[in-house]
Amino acid sequence: EGIIAAHEQIEISGNPGLNGYVIAEDATSTSNTANENKISGNMSLTYNGLGGPFNSDKVQIVSWREVNE
Repeated sequence: EGIIAAHEQIEISGNPGLNGYVIAEDATSTSNTANENKISGNMSLTYNGLGGPFNSDKVQIVSWREVNE
C-alpha cells in the first residue's frame, strides 16, 4: 500500500500489485534509466481512497535509488 512517485518518468514491468496510486511529473530525462512513462506486464493498481500524499503523516520513504552516470 502506498505511492510510486517520480520527478521524471516511471517504468513498471512484471506483475506488481499496488494499493494506492502512481504519480510521475514527466520532467525532462537526465538519465537513460526510464525515458518514457511505461507500464508493461500485468500490473494490478487499486485506488483505495488513500489520502493526498503530502497532507498527512502517513508518508514514509522506504526506498530511494539515484543513478549517477
